[in-house]
Formats: sequence, C-alpha cells, structure tokens
Amino acid sequence: MYGLILAGGQGTRLWPLSRKNMPKQMLAPLGEDKSLLAMTIERIQTAGFPSKNIYLITAESQKEDLKTIWNQYSIGAIIAEPEAKNTGPAVLLGVKYLLEQGASNNEQIYIFPSDHYISSFRPNLTLDLSDKIICFYVTPTRPETGYGYIEIEAKNGLQRVKNFKEKPDALTAKKWFDLSKDSTLKTQSKLFWNSGIYGFSAASIEKAIKKSNPELFDLWINSSYADFLKQYSTIPKIPFDKLVAEKADNLYTLKLPATHWRDIGTWGSVHEALSINGSSNVAAGKSIITAADSSGCLGYSTQRKLIAFAGVENIAVIETPDCILIVDKNNPQAMQDILETIKSKHSDLL
Repeated sequence: MYGLILAGGQGTRLWPLSRKNMPKQMLAPLGEDKSLLAMTIERIQTAGFPSKNIYLITAESQKEDLKTIWNQYSIGAIIAEPEAKNTGPAVLLGVKYLLEQGASNNEQIYIFPSDHYISSFRPNLTLDLSDKIICFYVTPTRPETGYGYIEIEAKNGLQRVKNFKEKPDALTAKKWFDLSKDSTLKTQSKLFWNSGIYGFSAASIEKAIKKSNPELFDLWINSSYADFLKQYSTIPKIPFDKLVAEKADNLYTLKLPATHWRDIGTWGSVHEALSINGSSNVAAGKSIITAADSSGCLGYSTQRKLIAFAGVENIAVIETPDCILIVDKNNPQAMQDILETIKSKHSDLL
C-alpha cells in the first residue's frame, strides 16, 4: 500500500500569504503550527500507510524546499518532475518509480492532493484495486463553480462513475446542488464533488492509459524510470482526471470516508474549514478578531494584531509584513481580478 502526495505547483490563490516562491502546501493558512503538507502526511500515516511507503511528487525546483519535511517524517522519497506537466504525467512518474522500487502491479496506490483539509479520514485499505480505479466523492454543501463533479446513481456503496462534469457556471451549480439534496430521488442520478483523491493499482492504471492515450502508454510502459525522465519534455500537459479518469471504463466511486473535507484553494475555503464548529467570524494565523453586527468574516495576520469587523459580511482581511488584502471571501472572480492588477503593477509582490 502506497501513498503519492502531489506536492508541486505554484499558486497565488491564497495571496498575499502564498507567493510564487512559497506555495500554499508549504504554509499553514488554517492557523495550525503545521503546514498543509505536514497535515496531509500525518493524516495518511494515521490512516495506516507506512511512512516508508509515502512519497512526495513535486517540481525539481521545489525539491530542496521539501527535504526538511521529508526528513522530519522519514517518508519514502521525493520524486521530482523535470518540468511541470500537470497531475497526469506526475502520477505516471510516481507509479513508474514505485514499480522500480519493487511494488507489485496489484498493490494499492493512492494519490492525495497536498492542500486539502480532511478530518477523521479512514479509507478501506482492504479494497481490491487490481482491476479498478476508485474516485472518492464528496456530498456538496453549497453550489460550487470551482470543483469538478461526478455523476453516479442515487445509491450507496461502490459503483461505477456514469460521467464526469466540468466545473459548472453558477446557475448549473445551483441546479446540481439542489439535485444532490433531494432525498425523494431513489433511482435518478445525482452529482457530487470530485475530491481529487484516487485509489488504484499499477495494473488498473495501465489499462486506463492504454485506452486513453496509446502513444503515452507505449512510452511509459517501455521506459525505465530514468528513461521516462529523459523523455518527460515530450509529454503533453494534462490533468489526471482527463488523462485517466474521464476515459476509463474501470472507474468506480465511493464516498470519501471522512467527517469533513475542504480544498483549501481560496480564503473562503479557509473560513469554511475554521468555522466547522459553528463559529461565524474566525481568526487565523496570529490574529485576534472582534466583531459587531458582522458575520462570515475571516481575519488572518502573520503578527499578533487585532482585526475588528463592524457592520460587514463575508469579508476576509489578510495581513502579511508587506501586504494587506481586503476581499469578499465568496467572490473568487474579484480575487482573480485583483491578482491580475497586481501582476501588471506590483509583480514583485506575487
């Protein structure tokens, strides 16, 4: 049983905390002493994965930054992509590495994003994945345009995925959310969030790749790990969902075995993770907050400072030594717009 953690990528969606040279998985936006990556490693260890069977997949440029956490947790190895090719090729690189280290074709392999918040994660580690790919789904808690969806039958237990759905517009997301909550539907299909967590074996991945991309399959299956690295620049950039999951005829799904799940990709998702206990206004980092006639607000500071909210809703105030962000936490488009402005006028701060 192996765990591959996707720990590469550069992002500014949690700007000004995350920067190009400091991706969010290396940070602690939830106010914990541990980074999102450290929390991911500990969660997988607690679920029963041996430390030596946990591997990090990252970019060559970030490999040195991960050596401290690699040593701290005594995990298997850091697998470095020569260049960023998205999650599809990254997973193939990781599987190729495991096979050369002695993993069998039928052993369980799981892939985990490094920037999720999950509590009480307890996967069924006795699943037979020799001929299956498992995609774990999450029941939607709101209309969401930032996630992909999977369509399944309205029943429990292991079942085939009927269809993948691209990220919807706001109107479609509302329709899908209402459908997922309709308890009167017993046979009609429902749509759920794709968690991005997968379980499979080398054998089941081989079958899926051979069908979806025969040319890449031939390169991958006939190359050693070293040769695959040398040919990496010729591989197209493609997400794992599109390379494998969307075209696989051996794709199944299960509900994610966890109490809470959040993809920590926006300040809104940080607020959601921190307000699980029912709090409306929450503090993160070293901040202290106080509020009057306000709700749904988030305060974050890298220093011990008071952030006061008065007569506002759904506002995030994020303070770092060189920047202050004030944003509607539920408006990701506004965040994208301001990042574009900063890119053109203050690119050194990204």
